[in-house]
Amino acid sequence: DIDEEKRKEISLVEKSEKDFLTNLLNKSSFDTRVKEFLTDAGIVNCHHALVILDIDNFRQINETLGYLSGDSIIMDFIETIKHNIRSEDIVGRLGGVSFAILIKNYGNRAMLKTQLQIICDELHREVVNENITCTVTASIGCALFPEHSTSYKELFGKANEALYFSQT
Repeated sequence: DIDEEKRKEISLVEKSEKDFLTNLLNKSSFDTRVKEFLTDAGIVNCHHALVILDIDNFRQINETLGYLSGDSIIMDFIETIKHNIRSEDIVGRLGGVSFAILIKNYGNRAMLKTQLQIICDELHREVVNENITCTVTASIGCALFPEHSTSYKELFGKANEALYFSQT
């Protein structure tokens, strides 16, 4: 049956593009989708934000609460992000506890700043497991297209640099 074969092939391709735990795009797929979007979007009247987020001190959280709690925290983190972005935005897992979002046509800087502040505020929480409490926070870095760069590689580098700066 050709239809069944085609469905299996499509399913395999989709699985290869996704992160196994979060079902988000993996780094390679995220990079490809964002590069294609930025190339197609052009520069005219388009303002996009490339955002990188890291869960702070995650190793300590895993060691204190356990790996199952760590996975649960990652999934809660993802749900918080998804709740605060639009379906047309692109989100992916870069690896470990690093995630990226391309916020398409963010409007103006004030709106973007408010949106990112809401995400950070909602990601900040106390997690309790067997009477042990850990604080979960996130660091965030952002670069703007086309203001900071029109190249995905440079944009990613600037967002990563901003992330590093936010962690210090």
